[in-house]
Amino acid sequence: MKMHSYITLNWQLQSVTEQSRELFDSLKVKTKAFGGWDKALTDANARKIEMQLQASATHASSTHEPTPIGTPPVAEGSSTATIDVSTATALRQRLNAMASLPNNDNQNSPLRSAVDSVHPLIHHADPEISAMAKDYSELQSELTSGGPHHVTWPNNISWRNFAMYQLVPTLVYDLEYPRTDR
Repeated sequence: MKMHSYITLNWQLQSVTEQSRELFDSLKVKTKAFGGWDKALTDANARKIEMQLQASATHASSTHEPTPIGTPPVAEGSSTATIDVSTATALRQRLNAMASLPNNDNQNSPLRSAVDSVHPLIHHADPEISAMAKDYSELQSELTSGGPHHVTWPNNISWRNFAMYQLVPTLVYDLEYPRTDR
């Protein structure tokens, strides 16, 4: 059963890789209509900067009141939920430990790996190129694990990786398994 899971996931990731290559080739062909690949990248980066400037200008001119800080009052007749103090303390300690890791920008978070894999053409003015770049980015993020080492397919195919999977108590193969310090 483990062998089936290993082969199935790797075959599926090979198929994603082929689909990604075809989409990338189509994206390159599509950018020829806009002056070529380099010009399309330059235009997309310029548009991204323009959008960021507009967003910061909009945010600076916003007249919204700041969100109040603190616990909202409990309405009359309603009850409050009780939280197990030991669980809350353990969660707080875990969050503090994650925040104190080197590079506080949480380089190990799955969200960061998804953001890093966004193709620059996603900001292109042409909606078709932008959509193709978004699809390409999603395919690329599927090929990378969300774990701390960001293992990318086919770099996971090795005797060492297969032996580790055989020793992990799971029937579902993944590119990388999370580890906890004990």
